Formats: sequence, structure tokens, C-alpha cells
Amino acid sequence: MSPESSGGRKRRLKGHNILDLVPVRNPGFAYSIRNSGSGRSGPGEPGDAGTVSISVPRFKGRMGRGFCKLIGVKPQFNVNLDAYGSFVWLLVDGKTTVRDLAVEVGTRFGDKVEPLYGRLAHFLSLLERNRLVTYVNLPPTPLKKRRKKK
Repeated sequence: MSPESSGGRKRRLKGHNILDLVPVRNPGFAYSIRNSGSGRSGPGEPGDAGTVSISVPRFKGRMGRGFCKLIGVKPQFNVNLDAYGSFVWLLVDGKTTVRDLAVEVGTRFGDKVEPLYGRLAHFLSLLERNRLVTYVNLPPTPLKKRRKKK
């Protein structure tokens, strides 16, 4: 599946080594750390104590939020990270490079996270595609100009 068909925006990292990039959390998303497990998951699974739950709004505009209120649906949903994702999420601070994140994750979890760099890069690209993180030292992608219809 190509990035264009996946529903996310396409990001070009040409000329940039992902290991040198510095991710930062989007301050527009609230998150919480679970104090107790849900009882339905095993250790280290999403919903376990110590894992992160990120609150993501369903709609950006007032009309969408009003529609949610009208039909009785919460205007946000939770993304529950597992132990590995929670560990990475809490390390993302806008100062730590992806290379340093990989070293920390490898030290903490050992061989359980191999292949480490590929998994970490994929996880961070998913977070970026969903606008949960951005990169501090990566210039923004220029917007394409719309062509006028004749």
C-alpha cells in the first residue's frame, strides 16, 4: 500500500537520515499513563498498567463535535499503546534523537524488540502520519498549489 492510498500524508525524507531526526510530541493531543491494568490484557499489552493512552479527537470542527454530541458518541477516542510504544512515547521530548531512542529501547527491552531500527522507524512514521509527532530538525513539506479547473 502506498502512502497516498493509506489516508495519511506523504512525507519525503530524501537527504535526511531518520536516526538524526529529533521527534517531538504534538501538544494538541492529551495523553495519560494507566495506573491499573484493564484485566483483559497480558503484561505489556495495551491497557496494562504503566502504558500510555492518547486521546485523539474524532473531528476537528465544531460541526463534527456537535454531531457526536447529537448521536451520543464521545468526541474523541483513545489510542492505547503497548509497553514498547509507551516507552518510546514517554522518551519523545523534542531533544532526543531517534538514534538515542533506539539505544534506550534496546537497553530496556533487549532482543524482544529486534529488528529494532526498522520497528522504531515504522512506529515513528505511523505517529507522524497521524500527526501525533513531528520532527524538530526537519523542514516542513511545501504544500502543492492547486491547479485551477478550466
